[in-house]
Amino acid sequence: SSWAETVEKMQAGEIEFTTGTAQSEAREKFVHFTSAYCSVPVAIITQKETPFLTFVPNLANKKIAAPRRHITTVQLLNDYPKARVILTDTVQESLMMIQQGQADATIMNFATAGYLIKEHRLADLKISGIAPYEFPLRIASRKDSPQLNSILDKAASSITPHEREIILSG
Repeated sequence: SSWAETVEKMQAGEIEFTTGTAQSEAREKFVHFTSAYCSVPVAIITQKETPFLTFVPNLANKKIAAPRRHITTVQLLNDYPKARVILTDTVQESLMMIQQGQADATIMNFATAGYLIKEHRLADLKISGIAPYEFPLRIASRKDSPQLNSILDKAASSITPHEREIILSG
């Protein structure tokens, strides 16, 4: 499901919490956040034959597929308002647009990028660079469940370095 669907379900009370969520002012209006349990860099994904892109401004003249309402998309649009962004519903749709040549690149958290490229056998895509953003992973819980957030925060704070490695390796 898309992030937009997750937000709707959380606001409707159908989901208690979600993991791997980035904190933002807009999201704080409807969810509580735990402390970050690990941090992931943001990857630039392109087709395999594209030269490595190690600097986000190098994307200025490229078509960038980006999932709407994702924190990486919001940050990209704030930092580069003139970027040629094609909004998609999901990260998978963004990757497929690159695969099919409809877009030149996307940005997303490194762990998700690696997992989706491998899981969907997108052999024509690669992680082409690292954007200057970090993606602190947090657990978000419904605003009407402060007790649950307290429990989740204690759990997130108790994650060991070894467990962080397991989380990041997918």
